[in-house]
Amino acid sequence: NLYSMIKDYAEKKENTDRIYTSVIGVGIDFNTDYVDKIMKVRGANYFAVKSKTEFIEKMDDEFDCMVTPMIFNLKLDVKSEGDACRVCNVYGTGDDKKSMDNDDNTVNVIHVGTLFPT
Repeated sequence: NLYSMIKDYAEKKENTDRIYTSVIGVGIDFNTDYVDKIMKVRGANYFAVKSKTEFIEKMDDEFDCMVTPMIFNLKLDVKSEGDACRVCNVYGTGDDKKSMDNDDNTVNVIHVGTLFPT
């Protein structure tokens, strides 16, 4: 199936053999659960367009940025000295996870599997 193919190519042992995938959804009728699953694969990216004009704009103006992964496994941690600050909520990608390490007041604010320059 498509998911297995995307995952297999993204996880090739040799870096030069890896192929990453960008998916463009057209209109509003798409399987969000399936897209979420694909987005968790290393190097996968997703865009939705609603018109021919928007599709052409993506292809002309943003193509290089949307198909070129820039950073893998980006993590942002915040460390507080004492009780100087507190992270209450984190908003962003659906894969964001916040975890508190109580031993040294460090909060993992965000983790992004693949970051693209767009």
